[in-house]
Amino acid sequence: MYHRFHRIKKHNKDKYSVDLMSFEKTIKYFKRKGFEFVRLKDLWKSKNNVVCLTFDDSHFSQYEAFKIMKKHGVKGTFFVITSVLNSKDSLSITQIKEMLSSGMEIGSHTASHKDLTDMNENELAKELYLSKKRLESMLNIKIESISIPGGEYNQNVIKSCLKFGYKFIRTSDIGFVEDEKIVYPALPVQDNFLFKIPGFFTSGNVIGFMSYLKGISKISEKKDIPKIYLKGIFHVHSNYSRDGKLSLEDIRGFCLSKNLNFAISSEHAEDMNKKSWKEYKEKCDRLSDKKFVLIPGLEIPCKEDHIILVNPKNYFFSNSVEKVIDYCKKNKIFCIVAHVSFKSSKPRDVDLVEIWNKKYHGFAPLVNNLIWFRKAMRNCIFSYAIGGNDIHKISDLKSAISLGLTDKINYKNVESFKKDVVKALKEGRFCSYNSKFVLYPEGMINGKVLHLYINEMLESAKDIGRKLIHSFHRISL
Repeated sequence: MYHRFHRIKKHNKDKYSVDLMSFEKTIKYFKRKGFEFVRLKDLWKSKNNVVCLTFDDSHFSQYEAFKIMKKHGVKGTFFVITSVLNSKDSLSITQIKEMLSSGMEIGSHTASHKDLTDMNENELAKELYLSKKRLESMLNIKIESISIPGGEYNQNVIKSCLKFGYKFIRTSDIGFVEDEKIVYPALPVQDNFLFKIPGFFTSGNVIGFMSYLKGISKISEKKDIPKIYLKGIFHVHSNYSRDGKLSLEDIRGFCLSKNLNFAISSEHAEDMNKKSWKEYKEKCDRLSDKKFVLIPGLEIPCKEDHIILVNPKNYFFSNSVEKVIDYCKKNKIFCIVAHVSFKSSKPRDVDLVEIWNKKYHGFAPLVNNLIWFRKAMRNCIFSYAIGGNDIHKISDLKSAISLGLTDKINYKNVESFKKDVVKALKEGRFCSYNSKFVLYPEGMINGKVLHLYINEMLESAKDIGRKLIHSFHRISL
């Protein structure tokens, strides 16, 4: 990913720039190594080792880079900001047409290069749709590729890109492209000594470390703490589960004492049947009123992941994740993947992912879990992140991760209260928090980054301890 070019080797204020000599050196390196240069939309038409050169911002200096590419017979993709075309510092329409006729791909970099994540639906539509239509009208081609301005994107941005017909979406996430995707990471070429070494671009360890740092920078962006209208807790087991030590009355009493308005349970499905589930739901209803509502849930322990069904009408059980999720889709049941781990869990087509769990992940979300969650968007698997507790006894309640709804809920009765809570969760109008951190539905957090690393180290120590205990156990056997 390139932005600007300069003729001589010198420090440039724009970190995403490079001198033209280094750019040509990189092209020669990849040609020597047998790489094929392709446009973004052609990335998967070749089975050879490929490299895709992409250019953002339509800066006038890119025309010089284009001439070098033409000299060496290589292709690439140029992303254009339509509002600046023909201006002093931008490429001209004539140059864009020349690039296109020489085999380059032209893509959209939106109409005005603003942060898409801060836009409402109408503003987002203008940025994506108008830029696409102007380019298509001007060039008489179909525009299929887009580069996200500033690397700022979320689920809504990706969904909107797909809605308006973009098939190839390039972000500023750092990484190699290993699978056929719709959303692609990139290697941001910068004006520093590392990028003067062409072999740097094929170093898996270096790129992996850069990707990790980029991931941390995205998950720890500070946001204003939202106003909370209703508070509750998620992932609670009562004594209807074999290992639960709390009665439903205990849960209600504690929540009312802490001004919590709702609790979402997750009783072990293997401990229940159709009859006991019906009785359980009826008891939850009896203990619910306009002050507090108990929302019943089933936690199904599948072979790969645990899936929580929120307020299902009937009892259900299966050891297959696919069958459980398919059942939820067919019956319109709100479902959540419980206490995920980046080491073992796969991104699932569900409503929420319990990315932070007090019992398994400590007092803060795991950095690797958060990075794993955001990567799921690159596979166009859209869900929201939630924090939970896996509560079984009274001591678990005392330091619970809270769930806050960020919109008002107007309810007429207990059933409408339940539906409105579920609707708010499904639409991402909530956040998870404790005294140190706030986890937002998009997988970003607000809190001290140092505490994240402390939590990560503690979890790593626990993993080492568990492995040692397991090893000693095997030796004793």
